[in-house]
Amino acid sequence: MFEKVQTLFFSPTKTTEQAVTTLSHQFSKPIRKLNITSKANREKSYEFSPRNFAIIGVPVYAGRIPKIMETYFKTLEGNNTPTVIIAVYGNRDYDDALLEMRDILIDQNFNVIAAGAFIGQHSYTRKVANNRPDAKDLEVVMAFAKDILEKLKNDIGKDALLSVKGNHPYRERKSGETFAPETTNMCIHCGLCATDCPVQGIDYDDVSKIDAENCLHCCRCIQVCPTQAKKFDHPFIKGLVNQLIDNCGDIRNEPELFL
Repeated sequence: MFEKVQTLFFSPTKTTEQAVTTLSHQFSKPIRKLNITSKANREKSYEFSPRNFAIIGVPVYAGRIPKIMETYFKTLEGNNTPTVIIAVYGNRDYDDALLEMRDILIDQNFNVIAAGAFIGQHSYTRKVANNRPDAKDLEVVMAFAKDILEKLKNDIGKDALLSVKGNHPYRERKSGETFAPETTNMCIHCGLCATDCPVQGIDYDDVSKIDAENCLHCCRCIQVCPTQAKKFDHPFIKGLVNQLIDNCGDIRNEPELFL
């Protein structure tokens, strides 16, 4: 049916990676993984084959896929590879992210056969979707794998356009204020934040210098810091966190699947 599972994901806070990896392990096939959180990995050639099966995952940023993923996906050639797309969002909504991802990948000749929207702990606060995806979410991932396998075996819906939630035109990308995480005096100058930044926007020799114009606000540097020396202290983020806690903190959204 297929020889390998090919996974490709952008996952600064590792929640998308967790969902994609759990799904990939359900198929009892060799797994070829490309973590494109790294800028260097986004510059590598990665060939897809219709003899394989692909799982592609990204986080949701304000109801859309990350802008750099919009650009990156347009460099790929799908070669009609059967593909599942995964969007992971922080418990507010995924809005048009799955639709946008489906549209771009179909244009790049991927055969998108299934899609899933899963919930991950919000990158700005532990008080929204704390520790998700959790065990219940991962059970849904495993059941999803069985349905995908059945569809692959029986060519169900072959050549039909997969229907997913979302709207055209996509949710507008709003250009907010320019800012980046701040560095406190707890910094030990280990350089992990600079090494791991998805856009290489942190000066390795002075990690307090961050390219705010290109900062994704992805929180990767905050997550990898061993001394918790990086943080967002901007009023916009503080206000957004309060809104998220008030509106989404006590709600448990569940995964949505499309086959």
